[in-house]
Amino acid sequence: MPKVVKCTLPHARSLRVAGVSGVVYIVCPNTMTLCVAREDDSTDCDSGVSEEDAARFRQFEGFEVIEPVSAATPPSPRVSPAPKQAPAVPPPESLDSADREADDNSQLSPEFDASILDVRVGILLKSIKKGEHDAHLPALLAAEKAGKARKGLIKSIQDRINRG
Repeated sequence: MPKVVKCTLPHARSLRVAGVSGVVYIVCPNTMTLCVAREDDSTDCDSGVSEEDAARFRQFEGFEVIEPVSAATPPSPRVSPAPKQAPAVPPPESLDSADREADDNSQLSPEFDASILDVRVGILLKSIKKGEHDAHLPALLAAEKAGKARKGLIKSIQDRINRG
């Protein structure tokens, strides 16, 4: 009974493949299945692949035998897997003292401009060590945790808050 052989190789559309029995197959551009190639460059997609050729193609990576071709039963559509569920969001952990202080003091510096966080980390770390942002450290910490959450920058800001 003829078999359906699907080609999973990338960029294999219209690829010509010779079977063991001497039959030449073409990868159908629409279905990516092997169809018998005729001498006039047309294809016969209803004939399927012989069992001997299907067994040979099964040995190669990039070809898979799907099902026998049957005129009585139409091919069943492939069912896509159910979408994966997003992982559950863990409950918020209790805030440590630096986080509480950052939340409490974030309202104290209304002139804080969060766009300074768009600067490269190295430049921002140097300016924090120099004390250029001491007036805005709690707001800076809160903004960084809510944004990119870069560990080294958060640690540097927390260290600077604890020193002050």
